[in-house]
Amino acid sequence: MNSKDASNFLDEHLGKENLPVFNGVRFYDLLQSNNKDFRYFERYKPFKATIVYNNKSYHNILTRYDLLKDHLIVYTEGKISFFQVQLANERINAFQLDSLDFVRLDLSTKYTKEKNAFYEMAYTGDYINLFAAWSKAENLKTNTQNPYYTFKVSQEYYFQKKEEYFKINNRTDVIELFPEFKSEIKAFYKAYSNIDKKDPKQFMRKLALYLDQTLKN
Repeated sequence: MNSKDASNFLDEHLGKENLPVFNGVRFYDLLQSNNKDFRYFERYKPFKATIVYNNKSYHNILTRYDLLKDHLIVYTEGKISFFQVQLANERINAFQLDSLDFVRLDLSTKYTKEKNAFYEMAYTGDYINLFAAWSKAENLKTNTQNPYYTFKVSQEYYFQKKEEYFKINNRTDVIELFPEFKSEIKAFYKAYSNIDKKDPKQFMRKLALYLDQTLKN
């Protein structure tokens, strides 16, 4: 019996609420919002996620990724009760939302102000990897009869070169990391400036692929 079959077996016979992955604190979303503007990653509807929790995989776990506080929120309609749980970040090794893979990284020694524990594996190459850190900031709207919150999403990007991580804010950061390709990097930014403005993640993935291939030559 593989890990996915074992997880489904426990779910069927014990109910999801008895799985170790549901150990955590109860979660209550106290910020008044709506299902079109919310604190979670990509969509309001939960993902059926795979979570590696204490080095063990759990499949088809209804999950939201809270970008406001950088936590995973899991919940279930079990045989006993319905509840939502905020998982302890330090017990999560990795998780997958649809085809997107996230890992827990500790970058606090290099970037002491970074709040993120989880980073999307946006590109995996032979020489460099690209990680994306997602977050949202809330804004309280008080100019209505019923105040409510809106949320603005943002991303930060990191290159992994060998065993080190480097935050990439702009072209200068990339050139400092790869000074031998200064002219090529400038030409790349000029050629794909429209993509950089419209879809930063796509641009950074293209850049990572380009640099990875350049390093091979």
